[in-house]
Amino acid sequence: MGEFKNYYREFIAYIKLDWHSHPWRLMGECYNWFVSVVVAVVFAVTVPTPPLIWLYPMWLTGLFITILCAKSRGSFGILMGASSMALIDTVGYIRLLLS
Repeated sequence: MGEFKNYYREFIAYIKLDWHSHPWRLMGECYNWFVSVVVAVVFAVTVPTPPLIWLYPMWLTGLFITILCAKSRGSFGILMGASSMALIDTVGYIRLLLS
């Protein structure tokens, strides 16, 4: 149990440090987390016909915020992953709008 308490304290300290150093980045990352969960739940609940016309913009907004946060954080992996998904999903959204 002591190990968990230590991990929890380190986790809270990390969040506080991130908040004090980059509050906008932390809010952007929290927004993206929330949007990702909402999109996933709506998608799962509405299968086989999810409302893609509404889900795509929410997902893309979260991805673009993630790109900015990853650049700020200096994370190449997250930057490339989010950029790749944003490019693929932007093409998918355009194809949906044109269909």
